[in-house]
Amino acid sequence: MKTLNNYHIPEGTRYALYLVVLLSVLLAFISCGSDDDDEISLVGANISISDISGSWTATSVLIGNLTPDSQPLSVDVIDEGGSVTLTVQSNGRYTLTIKRPTRADDVFTGPLGFEGEWLVIGYDSDPEEYNYWFIELSTNGNNLTLRGESTYDFNEDDVEDPASYNLELVRN
Repeated sequence: MKTLNNYHIPEGTRYALYLVVLLSVLLAFISCGSDDDDEISLVGANISISDISGSWTATSVLIGNLTPDSQPLSVDVIDEGGSVTLTVQSNGRYTLTIKRPTRADDVFTGPLGFEGEWLVIGYDSDPEEYNYWFIELSTNGNNLTLRGESTYDFNEDDVEDPASYNLELVRN
């Protein structure tokens, strides 16, 4: 039986061949891997997208500023005369629109899904960004609570600040 040693391959070349074989095997494993890890499920531990599909209107929207010593500390969109609507499609796509007086509308779109008990929110504007939010649906299916963190431009300087969101919505 012949081995690499029988062919008098120099030590440096032998090392390079081993490295090429090892890298080839690793690349084969990586290329055959599944992309399912990047997908979010339409079914969560206690709720599914089909449970929340439809149109929703907010009755309360509090957005808290998480930047220390920043003003304002929070925004109450509804008390300011604004409105928030959420539309969830059965395929997991959503549109969230925040309307505030004297400001341009904020419109967010992207995929929704679940990871266990958490609602996973993606953004078409930044496909690599996902946020994990608490979700609770009333037993009659007509009241939805969402709580989580994202960003918000509190002082209209075109800089998004870290923010906490608390939304109470009713089904239309």
